[in-house]
Amino acid sequence: MSKINNYSGNGSRQEKNGYNLSRQIFIFSANNPGLVKPKHIALYFWIVELNNRLRWKDVFGLPTMESMKMIGIKDRRSYRQTLTDLEEWGFIQKIEKSTNQYIANKISLLIKENVKELCDKNQYSNRYDYWN
Repeated sequence: MSKINNYSGNGSRQEKNGYNLSRQIFIFSANNPGLVKPKHIALYFWIVELNNRLRWKDVFGLPTMESMKMIGIKDRRSYRQTLTDLEEWGFIQKIEKSTNQYIANKISLLIKENVKELCDKNQYSNRYDYWN
């Protein structure tokens, strides 16, 4: 696997909202071409949507079957690998692994530091004026 360009920084903590969360995965995708697939984006956006519905809880349950249905993945192995990739890339943290198909994984949605600065430095974001 190619080296992952992770971009955690230091500075003020960013607000957890859909805009900052979506921006960080697209910056990551642009900085790591060929690594992020549509299934990663779909699962990540489902996790963001679910967390938004739960009013931005720090730790929440991610039901496997419901998540697979929502993003159109039928293979459990593919789903697990996608979830593992998101964890390895620093977008989520598994707090508690499910013990069977009836218990949801407990996860936390992470936000990278300095999303705005990363967007300013990113070559793809300069085409758009997000911050004015």
